[in-house]
Amino acid sequence: MARYTQAQLPAWTNLGLTSIDAMAKTGDTLILGGIFSNAGPDLSQNVVMMKDDILLPSGPGIVTTGNISRIFVFKGVIYAFLSHAPYVDTFNRATKTWTALNLGLNNQPFKALPFGNSFILVGLFTTPSPYVVIVDPTTYTTTALPCGSPPFPVSQIASDDSSIYMSTSVNIQPSMQRMIISTMTWDTMFYVGLPQNFFCGATAVYNNHLYTCFEDGGEFLYRLESNGTWSALGSISGGISDMDTAQGFLWATGLEGYIGSFHWNTVAKYNGSAWSIIGTLSSGTQYSTSAMTTTSNGDVYAGGQEGVFKLAHATGINNINANYFLNIFPNPVASILTIHLSNQLNDQLLLITDILGNEVYKETIREINTDLDISKWSNGVYFYQLKNDKETLQGKFVVEK
Repeated sequence: MARYTQAQLPAWTNLGLTSIDAMAKTGDTLILGGIFSNAGPDLSQNVVMMKDDILLPSGPGIVTTGNISRIFVFKGVIYAFLSHAPYVDTFNRATKTWTALNLGLNNQPFKALPFGNSFILVGLFTTPSPYVVIVDPTTYTTTALPCGSPPFPVSQIASDDSSIYMSTSVNIQPSMQRMIISTMTWDTMFYVGLPQNFFCGATAVYNNHLYTCFEDGGEFLYRLESNGTWSALGSISGGISDMDTAQGFLWATGLEGYIGSFHWNTVAKYNGSAWSIIGTLSSGTQYSTSAMTTTSNGDVYAGGQEGVFKLAHATGINNINANYFLNIFPNPVASILTIHLSNQLNDQLLLITDILGNEVYKETIREINTDLDISKWSNGVYFYQLKNDKETLQGKFVVEK
Protein backbone atom coordinates (compact mmCIF):
# COMPACT_ATOMS: atom_id res chain seq x y z
CA MET A 1 0.00 0.00 0.00
CA ALA A 2 1.19 3.50 -0.77
CA ARG A 3 2.52 5.60 2.10
CA TYR A 4 1.75 9.27 2.55
CA THR A 5 2.78 11.95 4.97
CA GLN A 6 -0.05 13.53 6.91
CA ALA A 7 0.08 16.66 4.74
CA GLN A 8 -0.35 14.66 1.54
CA LEU A 9 -3.53 12.85 2.56
CA PRO A 10 -6.88 14.12 1.28
CA ALA A 11 -8.67 16.29 3.83
CA TRP A 12 -11.73 15.02 5.72
CA THR A 13 -14.45 17.32 7.02
CA ASN A 14 -15.62 16.78 10.59
CA LEU A 15 -19.43 16.99 10.56
CA GLY A 16 -19.75 16.81 14.33
CA LEU A 17 -21.37 14.35 16.75
CA THR A 18 -19.42 11.86 18.86
CA SER A 19 -19.35 8.10 19.41
CA ILE A 20 -20.70 6.85 16.07
CA ASP A 21 -21.44 3.13 16.32
CA ALA A 22 -23.61 2.53 13.24
CA MET A 23 -24.16 4.14 9.85
CA ALA A 24 -26.44 3.64 6.86
CA LYS A 25 -27.89 5.65 3.98
CA THR A 26 -31.26 5.90 2.33
CA GLY A 27 -31.46 8.07 -0.77
CA ASP A 28 -29.62 11.30 0.01
CA THR A 29 -30.04 10.93 3.78
CA LEU A 30 -27.39 9.61 6.16
CA ILE A 31 -28.62 7.73 9.24
CA LEU A 32 -26.32 7.53 12.28
CA GLY A 33 -26.57 5.52 15.47
CA GLY A 34 -24.53 5.98 18.62
CA ILE A 35 -24.31 7.55 22.06
CA PHE A 36 -24.31 11.23 21.20
CA SER A 37 -23.37 14.06 23.52
CA ASN A 38 -23.99 16.82 20.96
CA ALA A 39 -26.97 15.72 18.86
CA GLY A 40 -28.92 18.93 19.23
CA PRO A 41 -31.65 19.99 21.66
CA ASP A 42 -32.40 16.40 22.69
CA LEU A 43 -29.04 15.12 23.92
CA SER A 44 -30.55 11.68 24.58
CA GLN A 45 -30.99 10.88 20.88
CA ASN A 46 -29.20 7.74 19.73
CA VAL A 47 -30.37 7.79 16.10
CA VAL A 48 -30.09 10.95 14.00
CA MET A 49 -30.31 11.88 10.33
CA MET A 50 -28.15 14.18 8.21
CA LYS A 51 -29.05 15.61 4.81
CA ASP A 52 -26.66 17.80 2.81
CA ASP A 53 -24.29 17.32 5.78
CA ILE A 54 -26.71 19.13 8.11
CA LEU A 55 -28.24 17.48 11.15
CA LEU A 56 -32.02 17.19 10.73
CA PRO A 57 -33.93 18.40 13.80
CA SER A 58 -36.79 15.96 13.15
CA GLY A 59 -34.71 12.81 13.06
CA PRO A 60 -35.68 9.41 14.47
CA GLY A 61 -34.81 10.41 18.04
CA ILE A 62 -34.22 7.77 20.67
CA VAL A 63 -34.53 3.99 20.62
CA THR A 64 -35.39 3.29 24.24
CA THR A 65 -34.44 -0.38 24.47
CA GLY A 66 -30.66 -0.03 24.35
CA ASN A 67 -27.52 1.20 22.58
CA ILE A 68 -27.33 0.99 18.80
CA SER A 69 -25.02 -1.60 17.21
CA ARG A 70 -26.20 -1.41 13.57
CA ILE A 71 -28.61 0.50 11.32
CA PHE A 72 -30.26 -1.44 8.48
CA VAL A 73 -32.48 0.09 5.76
CA PHE A 74 -34.70 -2.22 3.70
CA LYS A 75 -37.24 -0.91 1.16
CA GLY A 76 -37.15 2.51 2.80
CA VAL A 77 -37.79 1.21 6.33
CA ILE A 78 -35.20 1.94 9.05
CA TYR A 79 -34.28 -0.83 11.48
CA ALA A 80 -32.06 -0.46 14.55
CA PHE A 81 -30.23 -3.40 16.13
CA LEU A 82 -29.47 -3.10 19.83
CA SER A 83 -26.16 -3.96 21.49
CA HIS A 84 -26.13 -6.95 23.85
CA ALA A 85 -29.91 -7.25 23.64
CA PRO A 86 -32.36 -9.42 21.64
CA TYR A 87 -34.13 -6.48 20.02
CA VAL A 88 -34.80 -5.04 16.59
CA ASP A 89 -36.68 -1.72 16.50
CA THR A 90 -38.29 -0.15 13.44
CA PHE A 91 -38.98 3.53 12.78
CA ASN A 92 -42.35 4.82 11.53
CA ARG A 93 -41.59 7.93 9.46
CA ALA A 94 -45.21 9.08 9.47
CA THR A 95 -45.61 9.10 13.25
CA LYS A 96 -41.87 9.52 13.98
CA THR A 97 -41.97 6.76 16.57
CA TRP A 98 -39.98 3.60 17.20
CA THR A 99 -41.56 0.16 17.71
CA ALA A 100 -39.81 -2.87 19.16
CA LEU A 101 -40.49 -5.84 16.86
CA ASN A 102 -41.57 -9.07 18.50
CA LEU A 103 -39.37 -11.46 16.53
CA GLY A 104 -38.99 -13.93 19.39
CA LEU A 105 -35.20 -13.54 19.57
CA ASN A 106 -33.46 -14.66 22.74
CA ASN A 107 -30.10 -13.00 22.03
CA GLN A 108 -28.44 -10.23 20.04
CA PRO A 109 -28.87 -9.81 16.26
CA PHE A 110 -25.74 -8.72 14.40
CA LYS A 111 -26.44 -8.07 10.71
CA ALA A 112 -29.12 -8.32 8.03
CA LEU A 113 -29.08 -9.06 4.30
CA PRO A 114 -31.82 -8.45 1.68
CA PHE A 115 -33.24 -11.75 0.42
CA GLY A 116 -35.87 -11.22 -2.28
CA ASN A 117 -38.89 -9.57 -0.70
CA SER A 118 -37.65 -10.52 2.76
CA PHE A 119 -34.40 -10.11 4.65
CA ILE A 120 -32.12 -12.52 6.49
CA LEU A 121 -31.28 -11.68 10.10
CA VAL A 122 -28.25 -13.30 11.76
CA GLY A 123 -26.79 -13.18 15.25
CA LEU A 124 -26.25 -14.99 18.55
CA PHE A 125 -29.88 -15.99 19.08
CA THR A 126 -30.97 -19.64 19.20
CA THR A 127 -34.72 -19.04 18.99
CA PRO A 128 -36.96 -18.92 17.02
CA SER A 129 -34.29 -20.56 14.83
CA PRO A 130 -30.58 -20.97 15.68
CA TYR A 131 -28.47 -18.03 14.49
CA VAL A 132 -30.41 -17.26 11.27
CA VAL A 133 -34.01 -16.30 10.49
CA ILE A 134 -35.81 -15.03 7.38
CA VAL A 135 -37.99 -12.02 8.26
CA ASP A 136 -41.15 -11.07 6.36
CA PRO A 137 -41.14 -7.22 6.45
CA THR A 138 -44.92 -6.96 6.06
CA THR A 139 -45.99 -9.27 8.90
CA TYR A 140 -42.67 -9.47 10.80
CA THR A 141 -43.02 -13.23 11.04
CA THR A 142 -39.87 -15.35 10.92
CA THR A 143 -39.00 -18.65 9.25
CA ALA A 144 -35.93 -20.86 9.39
CA LEU A 145 -33.63 -21.42 6.43
CA PRO A 146 -34.86 -24.43 4.39
CA CYS A 147 -31.35 -25.94 4.56
CA GLY A 148 -31.04 -25.51 8.30
CA SER A 149 -28.81 -23.21 10.31
CA PRO A 150 -25.00 -23.00 10.13
CA PRO A 151 -23.19 -24.73 13.02
CA PHE A 152 -22.18 -21.49 14.73
CA PRO A 153 -23.46 -18.07 15.85
CA VAL A 154 -23.30 -15.72 12.84
CA SER A 155 -21.73 -12.26 13.07
CA GLN A 156 -21.13 -11.50 9.36
CA ILE A 157 -23.22 -12.16 6.23
CA ALA A 158 -22.63 -11.26 2.58
CA SER A 159 -23.83 -12.50 -0.81
CA ASP A 160 -22.98 -12.60 -4.49
CA ASP A 161 -25.05 -13.78 -7.48
CA SER A 162 -25.01 -17.43 -6.47
CA SER A 163 -24.16 -17.76 -2.79
CA ILE A 164 -24.70 -16.42 0.71
CA TYR A 165 -21.67 -16.39 3.04
CA MET A 166 -22.00 -16.56 6.82
CA SER A 167 -19.15 -16.31 9.32
CA THR A 168 -18.65 -16.13 13.06
CA SER A 169 -16.52 -14.22 15.54
CA VAL A 170 -16.38 -17.30 17.78
CA ASN A 171 -13.10 -19.21 17.87
CA ILE A 172 -14.29 -22.45 16.20
CA GLN A 173 -13.73 -24.39 12.97
CA PRO A 174 -15.29 -24.02 10.46
CA SER A 175 -15.79 -20.32 11.08
CA MET A 176 -17.36 -19.60 7.67
CA GLN A 177 -19.77 -21.47 5.44
CA ARG A 178 -21.44 -20.88 2.07
CA MET A 179 -25.07 -21.52 1.19
CA ILE A 180 -25.82 -22.16 -2.50
CA ILE A 181 -28.88 -20.04 -3.33
CA SER A 182 -30.20 -22.13 -6.25
CA THR A 183 -30.37 -25.36 -4.23
CA MET A 184 -30.52 -23.90 -0.70
CA THR A 185 -27.80 -26.30 0.43
CA TRP A 186 -24.55 -25.87 2.35
CA ASP A 187 -21.22 -26.23 0.56
CA THR A 188 -19.37 -28.51 2.96
CA MET A 189 -16.01 -28.05 1.19
CA PHE A 190 -16.14 -24.26 1.19
CA TYR A 191 -13.94 -23.61 4.22
CA VAL A 192 -11.15 -26.02 3.19
CA GLY A 193 -7.88 -24.10 2.98
CA LEU A 194 -8.79 -21.41 5.48
CA PRO A 195 -6.63 -20.97 8.60
CA GLN A 196 -7.67 -23.09 11.59
CA ASN A 197 -9.32 -21.68 14.70
CA PHE A 198 -9.83 -18.10 13.57
CA PHE A 199 -12.23 -15.26 14.23
CA CYS A 200 -13.96 -13.68 11.22
CA GLY A 201 -14.15 -9.90 11.01
CA ALA A 202 -15.58 -7.56 8.39
CA THR A 203 -16.83 -9.33 5.23
CA ALA A 204 -17.89 -8.03 1.81
CA VAL A 205 -18.31 -9.19 -1.79
CA TYR A 206 -16.48 -7.16 -4.43
CA ASN A 207 -16.28 -8.01 -8.16
CA ASN A 208 -17.93 -11.36 -7.33
CA HIS A 209 -15.09 -12.25 -4.93
CA LEU A 210 -15.57 -12.66 -1.19
CA TYR A 211 -13.21 -10.60 1.01
CA THR A 212 -12.99 -11.22 4.74
CA CYS A 213 -10.70 -10.37 7.63
CA PHE A 214 -9.54 -13.28 9.82
CA GLU A 215 -7.81 -13.24 13.18
CA ASP A 216 -5.39 -16.09 13.85
CA GLY A 217 -2.74 -14.69 16.19
CA GLY A 218 -2.91 -11.57 13.99
CA GLU A 219 -5.29 -10.03 11.46
CA PHE A 220 -5.21 -11.16 7.82
CA LEU A 221 -7.30 -10.20 4.80
CA TYR A 222 -8.29 -13.09 2.51
CA ARG A 223 -9.97 -13.25 -0.92
CA LEU A 224 -11.93 -16.22 -2.30
CA GLU A 225 -10.77 -16.94 -5.86
CA SER A 226 -13.02 -18.25 -8.65
CA ASN A 227 -11.32 -21.67 -8.49
CA GLY A 228 -12.34 -22.09 -4.85
CA THR A 229 -8.93 -21.34 -3.32
CA TRP A 230 -8.14 -18.56 -0.83
CA SER A 231 -5.52 -15.85 -1.32
CA ALA A 232 -3.94 -14.00 1.62
CA LEU A 233 -3.73 -10.29 0.82
CA GLY A 234 -1.62 -9.27 3.79
CA SER A 235 -1.62 -8.75 7.54
CA ILE A 236 -3.54 -5.96 9.24
CA SER A 237 -2.38 -5.40 12.80
CA GLY A 238 -5.25 -3.03 13.56
CA GLY A 239 -7.96 -5.02 11.79
CA ILE A 240 -10.83 -3.92 9.55
CA SER A 241 -13.90 -2.63 11.36
CA ASP A 242 -16.16 -2.16 8.32
CA MET A 243 -16.18 -2.57 4.53
CA ASP A 244 -18.40 -1.26 1.74
CA THR A 245 -18.53 -1.51 -2.06
CA ALA A 246 -19.35 1.43 -4.33
CA GLN A 247 -18.23 3.15 -7.53
CA GLY A 248 -16.17 0.14 -8.60
CA PHE A 249 -14.04 -0.07 -5.43
CA LEU A 250 -13.90 -2.01 -2.19
CA TRP A 251 -13.72 0.41 0.74
CA ALA A 252 -12.41 -0.44 4.20
CA THR A 253 -11.83 1.37 7.47
CA GLY A 254 -9.52 0.40 10.31
CA LEU A 255 -6.35 -0.84 8.62
CA GLU A 256 -3.71 0.13 11.20
CA GLY A 257 -1.27 -2.46 9.84
CA TYR A 258 -1.44 -1.06 6.32
CA ILE A 259 -0.63 2.48 7.33
CA GLY A 260 2.55 2.28 9.35
CA SER A 261 2.63 5.11 11.87
CA PHE A 262 -0.95 6.23 11.22
CA HIS A 263 -3.69 5.27 13.61
CA TRP A 264 -6.80 3.14 13.29
CA ASN A 265 -9.09 5.88 12.00
CA THR A 266 -7.99 5.40 8.37
CA VAL A 267 -10.01 4.69 5.21
CA ALA A 268 -8.59 2.89 2.17
CA LYS A 269 -9.96 1.59 -1.14
CA TYR A 270 -9.08 -1.42 -3.28
CA ASN A 271 -9.32 -1.62 -7.08
CA GLY A 272 -8.85 -5.38 -7.41
CA SER A 273 -5.07 -5.36 -7.37
CA ALA A 274 -3.79 -2.61 -5.04
CA TRP A 275 -4.87 -0.65 -1.97
CA SER A 276 -4.72 3.14 -1.75
CA ILE A 277 -5.01 5.14 1.45
CA ILE A 278 -7.81 7.69 1.19
CA GLY A 279 -7.11 9.50 4.44
CA THR A 280 -7.14 9.53 8.21
CA LEU A 281 -10.09 11.13 9.96
CA SER A 282 -7.97 13.00 12.47
CA SER A 283 -4.44 12.94 13.85
CA GLY A 284 -2.93 12.25 17.23
CA THR A 285 -5.50 9.73 18.49
CA GLN A 286 -5.93 6.00 18.48
CA TYR A 287 -9.73 5.93 18.33
CA SER A 288 -10.89 3.41 15.73
CA THR A 289 -13.58 3.98 13.14
CA SER A 290 -16.54 1.66 13.60
CA ALA A 291 -18.64 2.27 10.48
CA MET A 292 -18.48 3.71 6.98
CA THR A 293 -20.66 4.13 3.89
CA THR A 294 -20.38 5.66 0.43
CA THR A 295 -22.83 7.64 -1.71
CA SER A 296 -23.62 7.60 -5.42
CA ASN A 297 -21.81 10.89 -6.07
CA GLY A 298 -18.53 9.56 -4.72
CA ASP A 299 -18.62 10.97 -1.17
CA VAL A 300 -17.33 8.75 1.64
CA TYR A 301 -18.57 8.93 5.24
CA ALA A 302 -16.83 7.27 8.17
CA GLY A 303 -17.57 7.46 11.86
CA GLY A 304 -16.21 6.45 15.23
CA GLN A 305 -15.61 7.73 18.71
CA GLU A 306 -14.51 11.14 17.46
CA GLY A 307 -17.53 11.83 15.26
CA VAL A 308 -18.67 11.50 11.66
CA PHE A 309 -16.33 12.61 8.85
CA LYS A 310 -16.87 13.21 5.13
CA LEU A 311 -14.47 13.05 2.20
CA ALA A 312 -16.02 14.59 -0.93
CA HIS A 313 -15.57 12.98 -4.39
CA ALA A 314 -13.27 10.32 -2.97
CA THR A 315 -13.86 7.85 -5.80
CA GLY A 316 -11.44 9.80 -7.98
CA ILE A 317 -8.53 9.49 -5.54
CA ASN A 318 -5.84 6.92 -6.17
CA ASN A 319 -2.08 6.72 -6.20
CA ILE A 320 0.60 6.53 -8.92
CA ASN A 321 3.38 6.21 -6.37
CA ALA A 322 4.00 6.88 -2.71
CA ASN A 323 4.75 10.57 -3.22
CA TYR A 324 1.47 11.96 -4.54
CA PHE A 325 -2.17 11.19 -5.21
CA LEU A 326 -4.63 11.88 -8.00
CA ASN A 327 -8.08 13.36 -7.54
CA ILE A 328 -10.61 13.43 -10.39
CA PHE A 329 -13.82 15.31 -9.57
CA PRO A 330 -16.72 15.84 -9.59
CA ASN A 331 -17.97 12.32 -10.21
CA PRO A 332 -20.56 12.21 -11.75
CA VAL A 333 -19.63 15.25 -13.86
CA ALA A 334 -21.79 17.43 -16.12
CA SER A 335 -19.48 20.05 -17.61
CA ILE A 336 -15.93 20.54 -16.26
CA LEU A 337 -13.87 17.58 -15.01
CA THR A 338 -10.96 18.62 -12.79
CA ILE A 339 -7.82 16.48 -12.68
CA HIS A 340 -5.67 17.33 -9.66
CA LEU A 341 -2.20 15.98 -8.85
CA SER A 342 -0.77 16.73 -5.42
CA ASN A 343 2.68 17.34 -6.93
CA GLN A 344 3.96 18.36 -10.34
CA LEU A 345 6.13 15.47 -11.49
CA ASN A 346 7.16 14.19 -14.92
CA ASP A 347 4.76 14.32 -17.84
CA GLN A 348 1.71 12.09 -17.42
CA LEU A 349 -0.19 10.70 -20.43
CA LEU A 350 -3.95 10.78 -19.89
CA LEU A 351 -6.06 8.47 -22.06
CA ILE A 352 -9.87 8.36 -21.80
CA THR A 353 -12.09 5.81 -23.55
CA ASP A 354 -15.84 5.24 -23.63
CA ILE A 355 -17.57 2.05 -22.52
CA LEU A 356 -17.01 0.51 -25.99
CA GLY A 357 -13.26 1.13 -25.82
CA ASN A 358 -13.25 4.06 -28.27
CA GLU A 359 -10.62 6.70 -27.55
CA VAL A 360 -12.30 10.02 -26.76
CA TYR A 361 -9.41 11.99 -25.25
CA LYS A 362 -5.62 11.76 -25.17
CA GLU A 363 -3.33 14.43 -23.78
CA THR A 364 -0.07 14.87 -21.85
CA ILE A 365 -0.61 16.47 -18.44
CA ARG A 366 2.10 18.83 -17.23
CA GLU A 367 0.24 20.86 -14.61
CA ILE A 368 -0.98 20.11 -11.11
CA ASN A 369 -4.52 21.15 -12.08
CA THR A 370 -6.12 20.36 -15.43
CA ASP A 371 -9.73 21.25 -16.33
CA LEU A 372 -11.34 19.18 -19.06
CA ASP A 373 -14.53 20.40 -20.77
CA ILE A 374 -16.79 17.36 -21.26
CA SER A 375 -20.06 19.31 -21.73
CA LYS A 376 -20.49 17.93 -25.27
CA TRP A 377 -19.76 14.33 -24.32
CA SER A 378 -22.58 11.80 -24.20
CA ASN A 379 -23.89 10.56 -20.86
CA GLY A 380 -22.33 7.32 -19.71
CA VAL A 381 -19.34 5.62 -18.09
CA TYR A 382 -15.81 6.56 -19.20
CA PHE A 383 -12.51 4.91 -18.31
CA TYR A 384 -9.20 6.71 -17.83
CA GLN A 385 -5.56 5.67 -17.75
CA LEU A 386 -2.85 7.92 -16.40
CA LYS A 387 0.61 6.70 -17.41
CA ASN A 388 4.14 7.65 -16.57
CA ASP A 389 7.40 5.86 -17.29
CA LYS A 390 6.90 3.47 -14.37
CA GLU A 391 3.23 2.93 -13.63
CA THR A 392 -0.31 3.11 -15.00
CA LEU A 393 -3.30 4.25 -12.96
CA GLN A 394 -6.77 3.21 -14.11
CA GLY A 395 -10.22 4.32 -13.04
CA LYS A 396 -13.59 5.47 -14.26
CA PHE A 397 -16.02 8.37 -14.01
CA VAL A 398 -19.58 9.06 -15.06
CA VAL A 399 -20.86 11.84 -17.33
CA GLU A 400 -24.38 12.71 -16.22
CA LYS A 401 -26.17 15.84 -17.46
